Amino acid sequence: MSKFADRLFYLRTENKLTQEGLCDILKEKYNLETNKSMISRYEKGIHEPGFTFIDYTADYFGVTIDWLMGRSDNKYYSDNLQVKKIPLVRTVNSNGQIVNTDNIASYEYSNEDCDFCFKVTDDNMAAIGMKLGSLAFIHVQHSLNNGDVGLFLIDGSPLFYRFFEEDKYIMLKPENQVCTPAIFSKKDFKQVSIIGKVISVKFSL
Repeated sequence: MSKFADRLFYLRTENKLTQEGLCDILKEKYNLETNKSMISRYEKGIHEPGFTFIDYTADYFGVTIDWLMGRSDNKYYSDNLQVKKIPLVRTVNSNGQIVNTDNIASYEYSNEDCDFCFKVTDDNMAAIGMKLGSLAFIHVQHSLNNGDVGLFLIDGSPLFYRFFEEDKYIMLKPENQVCTPAIFSKKDFKQVSIIGKVISVKFSL
């Protein structure tokens, strides 16, 4: 079971909430539609949640997203957590490097382990809250684990997908029923650049 699954179960039971009760709170406070079976699958580690669920759950319980996802032992926000100035970049290159300051549109602030943020310009991951205009906070890395959401450079276009590697091929899976997965042989995938892993998302209203 993942740390997220353990910590979601812990927060819910520590606050004496049923799965239905948590669904009701997320609906009332954030207008987020979910259900008991979905919460159950998250707590059992069967399914991974979308960024919207993670963000709103962390906000309601007053914990950091990094703690909820198992990336940090800092459970609560405090003055001791270092807030970093994160550049919002206009374009990305294959190395995920910021070539010059002209590429920086503005700055955001985060205490998470990210290197830059980038505005979502595709609908591939809309079902998990990454809608057009949202800001994705990226940790630069050039490999991903199965299920990670990443930023990829494909034929010069920056696109977001969920990464899956099989024995003979690599699939970049969208979280949007109207979008088609991108499937590559191991040889052809060498033409694709993995820019980094999506750590969190600032949602567009």
